[in-house]
Amino acid sequence: MANTNTALNAQSKQVMKVYTARAYTEKNPRLSNEVEINAPEYVPTVPKDDKKETVSMAPNYFANSNFPITTRVATLSHSMKLPLLRGTTCPIYMDKGTAFLLFTPTAKIEEGYLLYI
Repeated sequence: MANTNTALNAQSKQVMKVYTARAYTEKNPRLSNEVEINAPEYVPTVPKDDKKETVSMAPNYFANSNFPITTRVATLSHSMKLPLLRGTTCPIYMDKGTAFLLFTPTAKIEEGYLLYI
């Protein structure tokens, strides 16, 4: 049987390399236990930054046959905030593109946690 896993449905992949979406500087340091990251294996075509886009949709658009879109405007984010692994250290100042390991024990990227490397 051929391997049909892709980046979006690869349940066996529980660790991947991700990168910070913005620079954490003296003027804008990391103040919480979360880091904004880009996950290029999940969304390789999205620009690697912390910006957002606004997208307009037709009023008769359906995501699938049972799910109509109820809003005409959607905001899409290029990055997501994820928490650091409890008990690990991470600098408060970092350059954009700093590498982290993302652990996803449930195979859901939004439930993952980060380790600074």
